[in-house]
Amino acid sequence: MKQPIIIIGAGMAGLSCATWLHRAGHPVLVLEASDGVGGRVRTDLSPEGFRLDRGFQVLQTNYPEARRLFDYGALLLKAFRSGAVIQLPDGRETTLQSPLQQPLAAFSALTSPVGTFADKLRLLSLVRHVQKHTPEQLLQRPATDTLSFLRRYGWSEQIIDAFFRPFFGGVYLDRSLSTASNFFEFVFQQFVQGDAAVPALGMQQLPEQLAARLPAGAIRLNTTVAAIHGSEVRLTSGEVLSGAAVVLATDGPAASQLLGEQLPKQSADMASRLTTCTYFSAEGYSPGRGDRLLRLNARPGLVHNVSFPADVSPDYAPAGR
Repeated sequence: MKQPIIIIGAGMAGLSCATWLHRAGHPVLVLEASDGVGGRVRTDLSPEGFRLDRGFQVLQTNYPEARRLFDYGALLLKAFRSGAVIQLPDGRETTLQSPLQQPLAAFSALTSPVGTFADKLRLLSLVRHVQKHTPEQLLQRPATDTLSFLRRYGWSEQIIDAFFRPFFGGVYLDRSLSTASNFFEFVFQQFVQGDAAVPALGMQQLPEQLAARLPAGAIRLNTTVAAIHGSEVRLTSGEVLSGAAVVLATDGPAASQLLGEQLPKQSADMASRLTTCTYFSAEGYSPGRGDRLLRLNARPGLVHNVSFPADVSPDYAPAGR
């Protein structure tokens, strides 16, 4: 038999790689240090029956690669409504609904205190701009950082602080908006053209769907890699595995540690951004009143955003909670 291609890491990158290689007829072996597939995309089931995604996560249904990889029908996707409830710096709350997917909300969006009237017109201008391009074309555009792009486009500091920082800061895990502007354009396009959704039974359904397509024995859990030497992989148990090739599909710090001197001292590109997701449960009606909208905090503070997952998918919580 041909030697397998060894993939280190059973997160979304590793499982996607294994999926494409398997479809092309190559044997694969995926090594995962933890007790399950998914990496950062995991869902824990509490004894009470709550499904707790590790971090606030959504699937953008229009992502080109996601549409190629996943069977959306089998995931029973449940979508958030387009828009957000924003708590402004002065403590007021306002609802900014997307006129792109909900035409009747156009008037309330234009009269919302989030930004000026000119800011709203610039939003529509950006929508028209991203609609004219494919995702690949947007990602190939010359880039600056997102904040510089927004200011150069002409948006006021008011809408940048009240909407762009809390909304896209949640996407990037970076309220400074230092991420590349061409990636911002791509992500903006995805929100315009698709839905933000979760599988009915939690985000871990995504990696589990990919893992189920691989042959039996293709994934080894609780298997930690100690070192890589060419096409050989040494495990912490002392076992040495040989492959036709090795694919490293871990996060930046783990990749840097395994590759050692092959990489310069860990750079910002290899660093991880950390976030904390805290869950609360309540009996009876949801504080979100079932509107399926994300809550954004435009004020400085510990809380970036709040969502009510059981409003989007009732299977996230036991009945009555």
